[in-house]
Amino acid sequence: MNLVIMQPYFFPYIGYFSLFDVADTFVIYDDVNYIKKGWVNRNNFFSQSGPQRFTLPISKVSQNAKICDLQLLPLEESKIQFFKKLSHAYTKAPHYLAVMALLADIFVCNTRVLADFLVNALVRLNDYLGITVDIVRSSQCQLGARLLGEERIIDIAKSLHAEKYINAIGGMHLYSGSAFQEHGMTLQFLKHKGTDYWQFSDIHTPYLSIIDVLMFNSPDDAIRIVKNYELING
Repeated sequence: MNLVIMQPYFFPYIGYFSLFDVADTFVIYDDVNYIKKGWVNRNNFFSQSGPQRFTLPISKVSQNAKICDLQLLPLEESKIQFFKKLSHAYTKAPHYLAVMALLADIFVCNTRVLADFLVNALVRLNDYLGITVDIVRSSQCQLGARLLGEERIIDIAKSLHAEKYINAIGGMHLYSGSAFQEHGMTLQFLKHKGTDYWQFSDIHTPYLSIIDVLMFNSPDDAIRIVKNYELING
């Protein structure tokens, strides 16, 4: 069984969905500390002048607040601004209507819990892309709750009977292949090979939110971009 463990992110970039694609089980790692200026509740979208930031508003957090404990502020005003910015940026994109309908449906989610909102959005996006994966939330099953770092990841992997643990390429410095081998598991890292699709011109801005990919690509074309990755042994 291929296992991936990642924090939940707000409409993450395409490589996050490559991790969904390669996983049999995907653990949403939501009982870890929230990091300010990370990607849990913000992301970049397209604009003619360069990437534009949008942030989901959350209640004031303490230094040790866990993602699963964070609450959204009322979304009415920020939702209006979000869709206004998307409309301005993408109204002429080929898949604008379908994606805006999907996003509107996601924002109907009746919750003030940030993690619930993010997980619902990720599930809906996977459905749209045709990705099938079992999703588990670390906060709901207390997997490895008393451990930290690599030890906790290994404990979670063992608890779920994983044969292979796959992490994003940016985590190569965090994990040791030999540590996983000691527990009968293989460690690999996923490297997405990049995107190169039309964005109103021949100049391409990479690493934007999945929303950007979907605005310019059909689900079939988008999933081909999702699958443009390689696995590197740890």
